[in-house]
Amino acid sequence: MAERCTAGSQSGQEAIKLSSRYDEIVKTTIDIPDELYRRVKARSALEGRRVRDVTIELYERWLADRTPREPEESPAEWLDRWLRLADEATSGAPTGRSAREVLDADRGRLETPA
Repeated sequence: MAERCTAGSQSGQEAIKLSSRYDEIVKTTIDIPDELYRRVKARSALEGRRVRDVTIELYERWLADRTPREPEESPAEWLDRWLRLADEATSGAPTGRSAREVLDADRGRLETPA
C-alpha cells in the first residue's frame, strides 16, 4: 500500500513512497508503444515519481478491482447479436421483403452456373 511522506524538495510537494511489502523483486521486460511510454515517463517526472512505482501502483489497483468483465464475443457472436437487434428494430416495419432479404437472395446469383 502507498503511504505519503513529505518530500525534501524546496516546493514542499508530497512524494509517494511505496511500503516494502514484497520480499522478492522480479525483473521483466514488456513492449509498450513508444508514445505511451514517453507520456508515462513525462507525467511520472512531473509528479516526482519513478515509472516503476507508478507501474506497481497500477498493478495493485488492477488486482484489487473486482468488477466482473464481460467475456469478449467472437466475431460470429457479435454479428449474430447485431442481426438479432436489427430484426427486433425492424419487427414493426411494413410487410414485404426487406433490403436484407433482397440482398440475401441476390448474394449468390453471379456465382451460380447458368
